[in-house]
Amino acid sequence: DTGIRFRSIMDTIPSTKRQRSLRELKTLAILSGPLVAAQVSQSAMGFIDTVMAGRVGSVDLAAVAMGASIWHPLFLFMLGILMAVTPSVAQLHGGGFRREIGHHVRQALLLGLVLSLLVIPLLRHAGPVLVWMEVDPVAAPKTLAYLEAISWGMPAIAGFFVLRHFSEGLSCSKPSMIISLLALPFNATANYVLIYGKLGLPALGGPGCGWATSLTMWFMLLGMLVIVRRGKIYRPAQLFDAWPRPDWQEIGQILRLGVPIGFSLFVEASIFAVIALLIGSLGADIVAAHQICLSFSTLVFMIPMSISSAISIRVGWALGSRDLALARRAGYTGIALTGVIALCTSTLCLLFPEPVAAIYTTNPEVRRLA
Repeated sequence: DTGIRFRSIMDTIPSTKRQRSLRELKTLAILSGPLVAAQVSQSAMGFIDTVMAGRVGSVDLAAVAMGASIWHPLFLFMLGILMAVTPSVAQLHGGGFRREIGHHVRQALLLGLVLSLLVIPLLRHAGPVLVWMEVDPVAAPKTLAYLEAISWGMPAIAGFFVLRHFSEGLSCSKPSMIISLLALPFNATANYVLIYGKLGLPALGGPGCGWATSLTMWFMLLGMLVIVRRGKIYRPAQLFDAWPRPDWQEIGQILRLGVPIGFSLFVEASIFAVIALLIGSLGADIVAAHQICLSFSTLVFMIPMSISSAISIRVGWALGSRDLALARRAGYTGIALTGVIALCTSTLCLLFPEPVAAIYTTNPEVRRLA
């Protein structure tokens, strides 16, 4: 009956309009597929960190949780600003301004380097925040060691995301998927060696996750550099033909578009991050349970976030081509698609909370709280 009603509704839509919407849905699905794979792979690294640290003990898991609650919002603020590269490149690409793309991306790389250098001291001097939040003194030293380790990877991840958004703005989303899929086993291996102390190295526990993540960030940057350097699709931009010099007008344009994105991501992440810090004095089990929920919700959130990137590419390209009807259609189609996915993930969380929590920990109390 549902199928019959759906077909009846579809029959009332003019054929050309229905065909365009279905064609746009197919295009978004093809474009967002690699983006979803890349984002889920990167989030899966946090999932792996949580699971492997949880196997060491609730104190190490709590240290990783509280460390993540500090560095992740700062990282997302930086990432949000750099996300402005995707629609800007897409619009230039749609308008045929190939040479201008290289100049824009060089300015974004400079901006990303500056932002990462601002984030590093904030991560390395987070002690007063932990004291102010009355975080468990047993977990606090491990949290600080974890944050210091993570800080070494900030320049690399900023550069990686600029190059990734450059590629995606050209409607080339497979490279980021390939790099992210390769980074996943790299991160798991590095975690195994550093957390548990293999190959003659000391067992670092929770802080080992930070060092493994930093190494993975540099691995991802090097991989993206190789692809962008050798790929034919990137050559018209002549990205590496000139040394980047500050163009304040261009940087200002990136900031005008990117700061609202970065601020919204920062606020969304901080809502959950502040909770982790506020409950830090209640004990390692409660913080660990919160981290499990946060890790899983972040993982499923990557799907609509990836589709939103695909929408940005389509809308940017359409605006560059001066096709306002296509821009509008891409926006509405993408919103409908993410709405359906949101209903599916909400249903998953409501119906299967116990199996999800069991993936992360064997501690019955932590699992019950999660």
